[in-house]
Amino acid sequence: MDTKAVTIIMPVYNGAAFLQRALNSVIDQSIGLDAWVVMAVNDGSSDNSLRILTSYRDRYPDNFIVIDQTNRGAARTRNESILKVQTEWLTFLDQDDYYDRTHLETLLNYPNLDQVDLVICGIKRVLDDGTVLRSVSPPRQVDGFGRWSTGYAWNRLCRTSHLIQKNVCFFDSLYGEGIYFSYVSNLAAGSRMAILGTSTYNWVLNRESVSQIHYRLLTPESHRGFVAMIKQMVATRPGYDADVYADYFLLSIMVYCMFLPRSRNMRQFASYSRAMFAAVAPAGPKVTKNPLIFRHVDGLPWIDQYLVGFAVVAHALHILQFFTPIMRMVQKTKWYQRH
Repeated sequence: MDTKAVTIIMPVYNGAAFLQRALNSVIDQSIGLDAWVVMAVNDGSSDNSLRILTSYRDRYPDNFIVIDQTNRGAARTRNESILKVQTEWLTFLDQDDYYDRTHLETLLNYPNLDQVDLVICGIKRVLDDGTVLRSVSPPRQVDGFGRWSTGYAWNRLCRTSHLIQKNVCFFDSLYGEGIYFSYVSNLAAGSRMAILGTSTYNWVLNRESVSQIHYRLLTPESHRGFVAMIKQMVATRPGYDADVYADYFLLSIMVYCMFLPRSRNMRQFASYSRAMFAAVAPAGPKVTKNPLIFRHVDGLPWIDQYLVGFAVVAHALHILQFFTPIMRMVQKTKWYQRH
C-alpha cells in the first residue's frame, strides 16, 4: 500500500489545451505534495498531451504515474485504473477541470474519515475564464433523495477497497458513465457516506470537451448505450422506497439525458424520450402519473424540477415533440445557466 493518502485518476484524451491548469491545481493543493499521487492515463491522444504529462512526471517523480495506451475510452480507462490504485483513497479529475486549492484537504480532513467509504462535496460550474455560473451543493442528508442526488463521479473521495469489493465501476458508454458510477457507489450495499456543504471542484463549461461533443452529435448508437445503462441501473436497484427511486430517475437522469443533448430534431427528441420513459418506468408509478411539479425535492434546482415535470405531462399527453423547442429556448438563456 502506498504511503500517500489519495490517488487522483485522470484519463487524458487530446487535452493539451487544458492539462496544465488541471495539473497545476493539484500541485498547488494546500495539503502538500506528500499526500497525493496522480495516475494520468494518456488514452491514445494525437496532440501534445503525452509530452505534457511526462514533463510533470519528470519534475515530480514521486507524484505522477503516467500510463500510455491505445484509445479505450474514459469509462474503461477509469475502471482499469481503479484496480491499479495502491492508496487507501482515490478520486478523479477530468482533464479540463480543476480543483480549488483546499479541495483535497477538505475531503481528507473529514473528522470521521475512518467511518465512511465516500466523502462527497459540491461543485462549481465555471466558464473557462473562471467566472462561476453557479455553485451546487448536494443536500446534507445521507438518506432519502439526498443519497441519490449527488450524480457526479469526480466530486467524491472513495475508499479504494470498498469500490473493488462492491464492484463499483463506470458503465462503458459514450457519455453518462459518471451517473452510473455515482449511482452504484451511493447505493452499493453498506456504503457509508458523508456529504459536505462546500463546493471545491470546478467543472468547466468547455464546449469542445469530449462529452460536450457527444451531446451535440448524439447518435442512435450512443442513445442506445445510454438507455441500456439506465435499464441496468433500474434492474439492479435495491429494495428502497419506490417513490425515492421514481424521484431519482426522473429528476436526475431525465435532466441529464433530455436537457443536455442539442442535436436532435423534434421527431428524434420525442422518439428518444419515449425510449427513456420506457426504460425508467419500472422505477415506480410516478414516472408516468406524478409530474412532481408541485412539491419541493431537496437537491434539485427548481428550474430543472419544473422542466422535468412539464416534460412528464407532455409525454403523457403525447405532445413531447412540441415541448422540445420551448425547452431549448429556456436552456440557452443565461438566466437558466445561472440557476
